[in-house]
Amino acid sequence: MNELQKIDFSWKIESCSDPLFCYDEYGLKVSFMIFMGKEIRQSDISKWLSLYNVEDELQIPDKEYNHSGYRIANFSFSGFHSMYCTDRESGLAAYMDVASDPPAVYREVNKENNTLGYVFVGHDLFLSVKAQAYCIDIHFLQ
Repeated sequence: MNELQKIDFSWKIESCSDPLFCYDEYGLKVSFMIFMGKEIRQSDISKWLSLYNVEDELQIPDKEYNHSGYRIANFSFSGFHSMYCTDRESGLAAYMDVASDPPAVYREVNKENNTLGYVFVGHDLFLSVKAQAYCIDIHFLQ
C-alpha cells in the first residue's frame, strides 16, 4: 500500500478550498487558495491603509479587506503520467490516517520511499497527479 506524506509549507491551504485544475499546451496547473498567516494579513492591511492614506480598517473596501493575507498557489506540472480526480472521501479511502486532516498537499510514496506523484486534498475534492516534479508560483487574489 502506498503512503501519503504531507508536504509542509510556510502557508496553509484555506480550509474551504478545493483544487482547481486546467490542462493546456503548457502542461497541468493545479491551483488552491492559501492563507499566508496572520502577520502577512496584517502587513497587507497596513500596506493598503498606507497606500490610500486611510486611518481605520473599517474604511478598507470589503473585497480588499477579505483578501488580505490570502493568495493563490499554482502548482505547475510540465509533464505528468496521469491524473485522477474524485471526491475526498473516496480518494482517501486507500490511505490510512489522513481522512480527517485539513486540506493539504501530499507526496505519494511507495514502500521504498520513491515519489510516485502528488495528491491534492481539498475541502471536498481529491486530485492525484502522477509526476516527478512541480513548480509553485504564488499570486495575489484578483
